[in-house]
Amino acid sequence: MIKFGILGTANIANRVADAIEGAGHQVYAIASRDLERANKWAASRSNRNSIVCYGSYDQLLEDDQVQAVYIPLPSSLADRWAKLAADKNKHILVDKPFSSAESVKQIIQVCRQNNLAFLDGTQFVHGPRLAEMQNTIQRGMIGKLRKVNAAFTAWIVDPTNIRYDPSLEPAGCIGDVGWYVVRFILSFVGYDRKVISVYAVGNETEGGSMDDCAGVVEFEENITAHFDCGFTSGYRQWGECLGTLGMLRVERFQGAPVPNNTEEKDPNLHFQFRQLGEERNGRIERVERETKDIWVANVGGKPQSVLLIEKFVSLMEKEKEEREKWAMEAWKTQLIVDAIYQSAKTKQVVVMKY
Repeated sequence: MIKFGILGTANIANRVADAIEGAGHQVYAIASRDLERANKWAASRSNRNSIVCYGSYDQLLEDDQVQAVYIPLPSSLADRWAKLAADKNKHILVDKPFSSAESVKQIIQVCRQNNLAFLDGTQFVHGPRLAEMQNTIQRGMIGKLRKVNAAFTAWIVDPTNIRYDPSLEPAGCIGDVGWYVVRFILSFVGYDRKVISVYAVGNETEGGSMDDCAGVVEFEENITAHFDCGFTSGYRQWGECLGTLGMLRVERFQGAPVPNNTEEKDPNLHFQFRQLGEERNGRIERVERETKDIWVANVGGKPQSVLLIEKFVSLMEKEKEEREKWAMEAWKTQLIVDAIYQSAKTKQVVVMKY
């Protein structure tokens, strides 16, 4: 059983705390810059009597009983505390986004030096649905991949929301919901594939926050990705992969509520496949096939949030190569997030070097 400490009492801290306990580990300590807030958070938990409360993040990091730290802080603060936690020999699970790709590299370096695990808090990449969609493409079911399109928008108009504060979340919607869109794209295009260019059009509020953005990422081998993210539209969350022979489409790729009724199917295990062509005598000919609903088996029945925690704990014990894989995926995601933000700010194409 791993003893986790949590820096901050944001709403997501409760959900991840549930996942930590669901994976069989202990929420050992909670820290806030206000001890009363930490006590209040602990009091809301069923295991409140066993949670140690601290009135500063430093105090939690000095606790030798804490083995791993979950950091759900705004990106402008998370980078610093992630490096400080690693300096204190704590494995770190950090909620996305980060302030920059360079900051991610620095976090990775500190973890390497101290032989520690580092993982970002993206959940859907650990679910069985994504793995099955990737396997479907690898089996050649949609032919050669040509495009990946994804969108994540939400209606968030409260100007006091921290997402509208550039001092806390400098990339606005691009760092928030845009991170998931980029991660979805890279999950199918591949993290090793070279990015040629990025072009984005965004809307900046009077306060300097990006609240809407859309654009195109060009990859090598003539693969393109179209992204759409923002806070000014109704709730939309979908992704699709288009190939020479067919397409895959998924709703709520980041995650949907799991039904309380066990007789209802879990929407997090569903995607669609449609065949659009087939090879005949060396040529691709158009075909008309009905869209198929694919339901993925979830051996063990664990939600994506618990699978995230299990992956993180496994990295605490894994060899260097496995840790490097997940660290580099976080870095590559943030690298493209940075490029999208730069393009949206400058209204120019960003030519990539990776």
